[in-house]
Amino acid sequence: MLTNPEVEKNLIGIENLEIKKLIYTNFRYDSKSGKGLADSIGYEKSTGDYIGKSIQSPTGNLYPDPVMKIFIQVCPSFEEDWKEYLSRWGENEERGITNDLAEFAYHIVWLRINNKVEEFNDIFNAIEYALAEGNDAMHNILATGLLENIQNITGNMGGDPDAFIKWLGPVTKMWWDEINRFWGDLEKYHEKSN
Repeated sequence: MLTNPEVEKNLIGIENLEIKKLIYTNFRYDSKSGKGLADSIGYEKSTGDYIGKSIQSPTGNLYPDPVMKIFIQVCPSFEEDWKEYLSRWGENEERGITNDLAEFAYHIVWLRINNKVEEFNDIFNAIEYALAEGNDAMHNILATGLLENIQNITGNMGGDPDAFIKWLGPVTKMWWDEINRFWGDLEKYHEKSN
């Protein structure tokens, strides 16, 4: 049972206690040890690379790292797409967490386009918690690997990325806005350069 009231507050929207425990265990950042999820999935601080490590699922080696296991737990509709995605990669090829999150972003956009948003509260509550409780590496992988991809994929498909805003918690919204601000500033820079 989770006992920390701050942690419980961040997870309040997720009703399944097993998912709450999974998120709490894998996404939290321990400020005393300086460890967080990025350390457990093999984040190499010296190079900034992510090294995919596998954790055993009941059915075999399905989940390459805790972050994807959590997203499959909060978004069960992703599991079939995930299996298909894994089958496209060679057995010894390193996909990387960014590619994995991009695949999840495509799935989230597909759900939104098809108005199948029943899992969105759990998905975006998990993202909110990870951004609120995670370390810098977690912020970076979720901001660029997931949120930015959701924005780009939606825009490239002719949709409005801001259609997702109603599901974003305050920390996720801050990162969402930061991504928009970055691209807006970059566009202004290029306009001045020309």
